[in-house]
Amino acid sequence: MKNSSIATSGTYFNYLLDKNKFSHIINKKINKNILKDRLLSVSIVNKNCFVADSVATYGLIVGEKKIKNIKKKIKNLNYLLIYKNKNKIFIKKK
Repeated sequence: MKNSSIATSGTYFNYLLDKNKFSHIINKKINKNILKDRLLSVSIVNKNCFVADSVATYGLIVGEKKIKNIKKKIKNLNYLLIYKNKNKIFIKKK
């Protein structure tokens, strides 16, 4: 990873409301709490730290399909996604 940056955006809850956990990131477009999704964490590697940070946060909101589309447009962008499926956690890397 010489001359590269890595940024990670992940879910954690800030407060409980009506027995539901809420993250510090809300998908404003659909007014959806991202903790309802299975995607727990997005890590992005790129030479530009600003790009890595922006794509990590955006990717956590929009999901893997849109991250793949972004990867096609941005040179040298790689990602690591962590998902939760029931009580198991699995990782996808590209």
